Amino acid sequence: MIISVIVPVYNTAKYIRSCVESILAQTINDFELILVDDGSVDGSEKICDEYSNKYSNVFSLHQNNQGVSSARNLGIENASGDYIVFVDSDDWVEPDYLEILLGNMTQGGLSVCRLEESNKSQEHGRMHTQFLSVTEAQISVFSCNGMQGFPVTKMFDRNLLLRSHVWFDETIGICEDVLFVVQYLKYTYGSITFTDSALYHYRKMPNGSTNNRYKKGAKLQKKQLTEFYAIDNCKQYLVADWRVEDAWTQRAVKGAVTDIRAMIASGEDYADEYSIRLRYVKKNLRNYITGNIGAKSAKISALLCAISPRLEYIIWKMMNEGLKKYEKSWNNDVVS
Repeated sequence: MIISVIVPVYNTAKYIRSCVESILAQTINDFELILVDDGSVDGSEKICDEYSNKYSNVFSLHQNNQGVSSARNLGIENASGDYIVFVDSDDWVEPDYLEILLGNMTQGGLSVCRLEESNKSQEHGRMHTQFLSVTEAQISVFSCNGMQGFPVTKMFDRNLLLRSHVWFDETIGICEDVLFVVQYLKYTYGSITFTDSALYHYRKMPNGSTNNRYKKGAKLQKKQLTEFYAIDNCKQYLVADWRVEDAWTQRAVKGAVTDIRAMIASGEDYADEYSIRLRYVKKNLRNYITGNIGAKSAKISALLCAISPRLEYIIWKMMNEGLKKYEKSWNNDVVS
């Protein structure tokens, strides 16, 4: 078996069939599909078993709800392919997703394609593939216009993962994927390729787990305040190049801002953690705003956060969830 496709599944009964069917429709057939049910209660677990019973190359695993990192790690442990590919259960892929990634893959390397949000169009027929150094690849992971840190859209060497002990950190709930990819790149010895063809379709969910932490009064788990921590942990795996460290520093600003936004939303007192992140934002603000890592909207958020984290939160809510719903915040919240 040359490819193991790992799909973590948690309460996505509405979308999982579309996801699985897109994988089964691939132009190559030398792959296994591992569906890892992470304690679903909406019928997704039964759909996993249904496909496993129907197809000899589909396997269904079940565990109590432990999070997506645990599910992906379980998939890696049970994979038998030379290469590993991840697909999220509410997304879908083009028929030649595996074929193109495999065609660009070498032993000990990384093969990457572009991700496209489901509501955007793309020219699938036009494809340009570039070869990256490890330095360029790590910078690209941190950049909003690069390959980014998604575990999806990428093909990994399973033996490299196991030999170098590269696993998803199950204590981190936000940006654990960035840490995973940066760590993997540290140990690569093959080609790193990035094709601009959008072979992977991401379904953006308005009530996804990431955005849920910004709801006013949200009760946060420790895992939901780990973006800054995850990026900080990447430092030990960076190649020795000032450009990589500069990109890492810039990306950490975004992580600090989003963590602060979640703290503001919760209304709870995080004291030291809040202060550490705010100091970091202010210290590195100029570098982030003038740099080429962050998106324009993220840079505006960083600037607002440095002025007033509460102001940044209110404006972010209005821009992302509608002005009318949150116009009362201007009267109820005191800008600090």
